[in-house]
Amino acid sequence: MIPYLGKIVPRLFRYKYDPTRKIQNMMISIWDSVVSDSMATVEAYYWDNLENVSKNLTSPEQRTWTVSVSVLAAEGTTAALSKVCVVAASSNVASANRLQRFDP
Repeated sequence: MIPYLGKIVPRLFRYKYDPTRKIQNMMISIWDSVVSDSMATVEAYYWDNLENVSKNLTSPEQRTWTVSVSVLAAEGTTAALSKVCVVAASSNVASANRLQRFDP
């Protein structure tokens, strides 16, 4: 399952903040069974999570962008939102990767 964590973790992380309590609880349960150290996993997949959230902020589906906004609110709006803006303004992946070196 480890090779698939890069695809699974950002979605699970985002849907832990689903507005529907039942879905939120299911995602938290799956997260807890897949991830052994939550903090280390969030740190390891920080940029994947950030990219996932920033892409979904402009989703045409209300549920999807609502969840993304909830993630930003819960995870520290100022730091997360500033990084989302930087990543969104980047014209390519190489620029976003260079920014990672300046992460405080």
